[in-house]
Amino acid sequence: MTTSVRILLIEDSPSDQEMIKRALDRHRRAEFQVTSHETLREGMKSLVEGEFDIVLLDLSLPDSHGLESLESVMEIAPEVPVVVLSGLQDEQTAVEAVKRGAQNFLTKGKFEADLLARSILYAIQRKRLELNLQRAHDELEERVEERTEQIRQMQEEAGRREEEFAHAARLTMLGELMTGLAHELNQPLMSIVAFTSTAQQLVADKAPYRDLAPPLERILSGATLAGEIIRRLRRMVRRSEPQSEPLNINDVIREAMQFLSRELESRNVRVEFSLAPLLPSVMGDRIQLQQVVLNLVSNALQAIDRAGERTDNRAHRVAIATRLESPSGEVVARVTNTGPVISTEEMEQLFNPFFTTRPEGLGLGLAISKSLVESHGGRIEAQQADDEGMTFLFSLPAKKQREQLTADQDGRSQDTSSIK
Repeated sequence: MTTSVRILLIEDSPSDQEMIKRALDRHRRAEFQVTSHETLREGMKSLVEGEFDIVLLDLSLPDSHGLESLESVMEIAPEVPVVVLSGLQDEQTAVEAVKRGAQNFLTKGKFEADLLARSILYAIQRKRLELNLQRAHDELEERVEERTEQIRQMQEEAGRREEEFAHAARLTMLGELMTGLAHELNQPLMSIVAFTSTAQQLVADKAPYRDLAPPLERILSGATLAGEIIRRLRRMVRRSEPQSEPLNINDVIREAMQFLSRELESRNVRVEFSLAPLLPSVMGDRIQLQQVVLNLVSNALQAIDRAGERTDNRAHRVAIATRLESPSGEVVARVTNTGPVISTEEMEQLFNPFFTTRPEGLGLGLAISKSLVESHGGRIEAQQADDEGMTFLFSLPAKKQREQLTADQDGRSQDTSSIK
């Protein structure tokens, strides 16, 4: 098969042009298509507009001379090989041209047809090899950079995971510590309650001690409340099987908020309750649902911290509301904060494990809340609030609805087993 080679010949001597064309015509192993111009400007225009496999370039042209001609050609067509044509007096310049990027040089009047053709074909092949080698080198460098970046990201991710696991370990240790601490505190609190009750009996209806009755009652009430908080704390941090029982979601919210009362006060955050009365019970584990409420309110407080002080001098607020959804019959709880609005991309990842918008965050609170709500047959979602901040909602099936759902699932399970 005959090779077709497109040549751009930039040579100002018509006789040299004719000599080169005749020499190439005598070569039978390739078909050479020669386009010739006498000036660099015309040759450059043709090079831009057409497609060529090689340029034969005279270094002595009417509008350019020496290495400037080579540099101009290589600038606009860096992938096209160049063979320099020189006279006897320009051989030193031709050697320098090869050093600058030309594939070869030929001295006019001293080459035969076969040498000319071979020089052209070899120059094309060498240029292709150079380009392929350069592409391979560039691809290798790019892959090395990509791999280096991947390794860096993996190292950073491993570092974050290590910190997260260390944090989780600290939380586990803290839970065990709190269980022991709650047990130890419960003993003196029981003593306070017992001695205060005895003191109340001793001073009852005795005129000299009547003024002690109100403070004794407050001591007894405070110690009893402290004991109840500690018992709830122990239930929350200890490992135990979930206990499903009929619950009033409003009571669950009130009990959970007692744990955060001091934190809310210290942060100057106002809590607004709008709890619907006469809500139907939901079936669930009290501690787990309290954990959901605590996670959502804690998340709201963290968002408020990121927002900073309000420009209107008003206090930040957390709004907690409940309602009965119609016609689904689900009980819905809503927690709204006045913190910053997050982006759509962040919204899509909010409930993913280890996703957090805080550098010091673990990124597990919302993921755990989602898992707990879904284990109760409910659903949880986040929305942009109507005026400011974010709203988190979780819904749970009412007791009768949950019982019917469980019965339907059991029925489907029995039907499936009978088919088997």
